[in-house]
Amino acid sequence: MNRRFFLNRLSFPAAGLLLLPYVDIIKACNKPEHLKNIVLKAGICADVHQDVMPDGELRLQTFIDSMNERGDIDFIIQLGDFCRPYDYNVPFMDIWKKFKGPAYHVIGNHEPDGGFTHDQVVSFLGAKGVYYSFDANGYHFVVLSGNDIDPDNPTKVYPSYIGGEQRRWLAGDLDKTDLPVIVFCHQSFDEKLESIDRAIDTRLIFERANEKAGFRKVRVIFSGHHHTDFHNIINGIHYVSINSMSYYWIGAEYNHKGYSPEIEEKFPWVKYVIPYKDPLWAVMTVYEDGEIAIEGKRTEFLGASPEETGIGADEMKYIFPFISNLKIIYNQIIF
Repeated sequence: MNRRFFLNRLSFPAAGLLLLPYVDIIKACNKPEHLKNIVLKAGICADVHQDVMPDGELRLQTFIDSMNERGDIDFIIQLGDFCRPYDYNVPFMDIWKKFKGPAYHVIGNHEPDGGFTHDQVVSFLGAKGVYYSFDANGYHFVVLSGNDIDPDNPTKVYPSYIGGEQRRWLAGDLDKTDLPVIVFCHQSFDEKLESIDRAIDTRLIFERANEKAGFRKVRVIFSGHHHTDFHNIINGIHYVSINSMSYYWIGAEYNHKGYSPEIEEKFPWVKYVIPYKDPLWAVMTVYEDGEIAIEGKRTEFLGASPEETGIGADEMKYIFPFISNLKIIYNQIIF
């Protein structure tokens, strides 16, 4: 168990927990997979940022090749900030379409950059909608859009909100299914990160669905956006932030050298990031007993390290070139 994960595990709020029949714990993966019945496997990637990275196509190709070569992946999903709907990104989308199975999209805050509408983004990606749900192998999956305009903050450059119409849809969608639920959204619902505005309004929908069902119906909420490796438990529901496939954003305050001047001239935003040497992604495995395992990847920084770049200690705690291996186990308490 890595130190970062352990600290996050200790920090989940004990007060106000829902009194549900099942108690969840997380521990390092340690039980052989072949001893358990697998319900499904899904490949998850986040924040590829094709419009920032000079090697975005290669990173995505590596992910798609791995998912196809495994032969056991039921579907893949990207958690937003994938690419903008420009014609020159069609070859990038063609790589995504090479996966031999269902492939789903979450809309991030950067896809509409350049004045594109959400409908244009949906059309270009071939997504099922701005927000939607689907069933697979006895589980219900919900894809949300955290890009609604907050009526209390309508001029925010990048809206980060789940609006009333979407929340009503979500409540109805959860009410209609009797299956266990896993949710995907670009932005996080955890205030320990820079979360969706008034995230508690949506978390209450998850928690009330669990209360009404009488079991842990909504189990895990996956997000991207923050380019970090993070986990927390809020009122019995797991919130997992999947690290970026490509980099951590540091902005113009620092002068990071990861690529040559020629590449920086062609891709001007790349000097504001600390790239990861190899692409990161996760594989989620769901078992028959409800256990959910997250198999992550590890790499190293490309070019100067965060310390060498002069990143302060407060921000350093969020910068990691990996996605942790985690295991969510139901019906057990370990002291």
